[in-house]
Amino acid sequence: DGINTAELSDYTIEKTNTGVTLSGKAGYLEPYTKSFSMPVVIDNQPITMLHSDLDCSEIEECGSINLPTYLEILPKGILSDRSYIEAISFGDSLKEISDYACYHTGLKYISLPETVEQIGDYAFSLAQITDISIPSSVKEIGKYAFSYSFLEKASLSKSSIEIISEGMFSGCYTLEKVELPESLKTIDAFAFSECNSLEEID
Repeated sequence: DGINTAELSDYTIEKTNTGVTLSGKAGYLEPYTKSFSMPVVIDNQPITMLHSDLDCSEIEECGSINLPTYLEILPKGILSDRSYIEAISFGDSLKEISDYACYHTGLKYISLPETVEQIGDYAFSLAQITDISIPSSVKEIGKYAFSYSFLEKASLSKSSIEIISEGMFSGCYTLEKVELPESLKTIDAFAFSECNSLEEID
């Protein structure tokens, strides 16, 4: 909340029914924490959406990013191929992590808020996370969402998903344990292919 929008340049906003969509150069590097932050509120309107053309070029100077508190959707591919990102602070209003949103990042740890309902295709594929716990709010996880990541343990037991999508954990060579939810009905093709270290599925 303490971000001064005067420090931003070339950003634009589009008003929606629930807040505003932010685009352009819309964040800045905090000098002491070395984290990239975005405003939470502009013109007394909460930031609920980020445009796919958002300029986050200054993220290259740091390893973490603070997303707007009221953000509801993390757009498709917005942080993909940024291998230097090691940490992301998700807001407590996030509902959807879109396809490829965090694809091929350096993320080592993820704490998803209890508001997330959907995780898209390849959302965390090729990330460096070693442990993931899916909250009870999650109803759907897309194809190859965690494929070729560094996962060692994945807990889906609290989630309400009914399908382990195609290739969800494909290529997770270090994955040893997976905890499945009671709601599960179907495991699609290649969900655990190349999981050579997998020893336990509960």
